[in-house]
Order: sequence, then C-alpha cells, then structure tokens
Amino acid sequence: MDVDIKNTFVIDASFVLAFLLDEHNTRVESIFKKQARREINFIAPSILKYEVGNSLRTKLLRKKLKKERAQKLYQSFLAINIKEEALDFYDVLGVALEKNLSFYDASYLYLAKNNKISLLSLDHSLK
Repeated sequence: MDVDIKNTFVIDASFVLAFLLDEHNTRVESIFKKQARREINFIAPSILKYEVGNSLRTKLLRKKLKKERAQKLYQSFLAINIKEEALDFYDVLGVALEKNLSFYDASYLYLAKNNKISLLSLDHSLK
C-alpha cells in the first residue's frame, strides 16, 4: 500500500450508504468531510462498488428510491476517492470461516487486519 496508513481507513458499504443516503449520522458526515479535505484516505476491496450498486438497486426495487436518484447517488459514490486494494482471496476465505462472516464482510475485515488499520463500518457483525 502506498498511502500513509496512520490516516487511512478501510471503508465498507454500510458506511458509504449512510453518507450517500444522508442518514444524518454526524460521525459519518464528519469522516467524509475529513476525507474531502484530504486529511484521511479511504481504501476498500473491489467488492465495494458491487455492494453499493446492489444496495441502491434493492432500494429502487422496494420503491425507496427513484431510478434517477439511484443513478445520481451511484455517480456520487464513484466520485469519492476510494483506493481499491487487492486481496488474497484464500486468506479472506479463512477469515470468513474463522469469524463466521460472509465472504463480502470478511474481505473488509481482512483488508483492515492485513494493513493494521481501522475499519469504518456500521455493520454490527463487523464491529
């Protein structure tokens, strides 16, 4: 990893979605403001793009979002500077089995543990 790890955080879909959907979470908003000012950096596994897109699609299907809004939110997400990090998928599977997590959730945890940095998540199973 070529970023300063003391100012770098792994970010998961729950955290990103809380920001995009404006859930009035002051902690989330504060962290995204710091990231926008380049005081901190975000990294994530490539799965993040798929999880955010799928969550927006699900909200659309459940009629909680309109198509144009979902597309605009995804465009906003893609504009956030989040560095994509490669994973050792075999090791991710080990974390998933050891911690009884989905492979998706284990990918975030693996990335945080492997780089010895904090994970930003609102998912209670990951905390």
